[in-house]
Amino acid sequence: MFEEVYTAKLTKQNRAMDHEDKHLHSRCQHDNYNDVDVCLWWRCDLHISPFADSVNHLQFKFNNTEQLLCSAKQNAEEVEESRLKVGDYVRMVILRLQDSRFRVLLRLKHSRFGVVLSVQHLRLRVILRLQHSCFRVILGLRHSRFRVPLRLKHSRFGIVLRLQHSCLRVILRLQHSSFRVILRLRHSRFRVILRLQHSQWYVV
Repeated sequence: MFEEVYTAKLTKQNRAMDHEDKHLHSRCQHDNYNDVDVCLWWRCDLHISPFADSVNHLQFKFNNTEQLLCSAKQNAEEVEESRLKVGDYVRMVILRLQDSRFRVLLRLKHSRFGVVLSVQHLRLRVILRLQHSCFRVILGLRHSRFRVPLRLKHSRFGIVLRLQHSCLRVILRLQHSSFRVILRLRHSRFRVILRLQHSQWYVV
């Protein structure tokens, strides 16, 4: 029952996004988006929406509402690396969230071999690797004082991993039935929820 409701919800969101895609395309022809670099629609693939070429911010589509998750200035080298064309389907996206005491570097590499996700903190680094060929999950935790590699195999009932830090809390839930990964980053000033559905590589 949950799977049917979840699938119906994703289908409804896709239809809404398709409608807004056309609306934004018409709107962008008349408006000036000098403060927006790229708007990424996280669907089956990472689709670039038709925004202006100027590089200042990264704006993401999140839960069918626009939320500005990153507003950090980029230098010349980063601009060249992140320059994308309208309508492109990208293989790697770099999202940076900057705070006065907190920084997160998140990488998504969408390919037939898996997804590479890395999160960096001042004294904490979490690397999550999803390997598509054998459905294995390798989680590596690195700290200034210790280094712990952890291998998680798929489980019928799922795996819940909680990691607590002075300024960071990560909750990782793995469900084998639909190969979904839910990663939640919580901070005193912001919250990011990333969901990956393995069957369609869907991100909301």
